[in-house]
Amino acid sequence: MRSLPTKKQTEKRETLGVGQRGRAAKEKAACRLAQRRTMPASARSRGHGNEVSSPPQSPPTTTGEETLLLDVNPVVRFPLLALNLALWVTGGLLMLAALWTLVDSWDWQEESRILRRFDMPGLLLSHLQLVLFAGGLALLLISSCGCVGALRENTFLLRTYSFAITMLIFVNFTLGLIVFFVPGSVKSAIRNTLSDKLVVNYRESQDIQQLVDSLQRYLRCCGMTEANYRDWDKNIYFHCATTNPSYERCSVPASCCRENVTSEGIFCARSVLNMSEYLAWFRVYSGNCPDVMHRYVREHVMAIGGACLIAVIVLAFVQMITHSVIEEIEIIRRIYDRVTEAVNAPSPEPTVSP
Repeated sequence: MRSLPTKKQTEKRETLGVGQRGRAAKEKAACRLAQRRTMPASARSRGHGNEVSSPPQSPPTTTGEETLLLDVNPVVRFPLLALNLALWVTGGLLMLAALWTLVDSWDWQEESRILRRFDMPGLLLSHLQLVLFAGGLALLLISSCGCVGALRENTFLLRTYSFAITMLIFVNFTLGLIVFFVPGSVKSAIRNTLSDKLVVNYRESQDIQQLVDSLQRYLRCCGMTEANYRDWDKNIYFHCATTNPSYERCSVPASCCRENVTSEGIFCARSVLNMSEYLAWFRVYSGNCPDVMHRYVREHVMAIGGACLIAVIVLAFVQMITHSVIEEIEIIRRIYDRVTEAVNAPSPEPTVSP
C-alpha cells in the first residue's frame, strides 16, 4: 500500500478502483486528483502599486496529517487471495498425506536397489506417493506466489504466478485436443503406462498391487498386454510350472474374477492358466486393461474434453484477475512516483509584477 501526502487535514481517504475506462484514463484522472490535493491556492499580496505573487509552497508539516491512500481494488484482489490460500492449504495437506504414507511403506533395502539401477519409473510405480507429493509441492509453490503476491502487491510473484497459470492453460488445452483429434497417441500413452512391468512387480510393492487390483476391478479387465489374463504367467508367484512352490501357481489375482464368482474369495481364479480361453471366460475378465481403458476414454471423450474446457475457462478467469491486479499496482506506482517528484521539486523564486 502506497501513501501520498496532502495539504488539507479534512480530506477523506479515497480508493482507486478498477473501472470500465482504460489504463490511461484512470492514470490521468488519479494524477489530476493528486495534483489538485497537493497544490495550494496562490496567495496574492498588494502594496505601494506593486503586486507580488508567490508560487505554491511546500505543505506544512503537522502532526496527525491525513494521507490519500491509493490501493488495489479489493473486489479484485481479495478473491485472488482467498483462492490461492485455499489452494495453498490443499497442497500442504497433499504433501503431508503423501509423506506420511511414504515413510510408512518405505523399504530402505529395496529402494536402494532400485536407485542403484537408476530405475526412476520403477521407483515411481512402487511408490505412487512420490507423484502425489510432487503434485502437492507444485500446487503449494504456485499458490504461494499468488497468495503472497496479492497480499504484498508484489508484481514479480504475481508474474511468476501468471506464468504458471499460462502453462496450466496450455497443458489442459493440449490434452483436450489430443483426446479429441489424436486418439492413437492416447492409446500409445496408455500402453506405455500400463505395461507388463505392473504384472511382473505385482507382489514387490503394496502400492503396485493396490493399483493393479483397482484397475482390474473398476475396468473389468485382466492383464496388461495382448496376452490378456495369460500375462500373469510372467509373475513368479503365478507362474504355471511344476517347479513353482507357490500356492498361487497357475492362478491369477482375485481382482480378475467376474462378479458371479467373487463369492469364492481369493481362490476364485485358481488354476485359470490351465484352462482353455472358453472356460476361463466364465471365471475371469478376458480383456486387457490398456484396451479397456482406451475404449473407456473413447466412450467418455465428450466428458473429458468438457472437463478440460471448464479447466481452461476457470484458469483464464484467474489469469484475467491476476493481470488486472498487476495493472493496478503499476498504475499506482507511476502515480506515486509522479506526485512525489512534484511535491519534492524545488520552489522557484517569487516573481514581482510591475
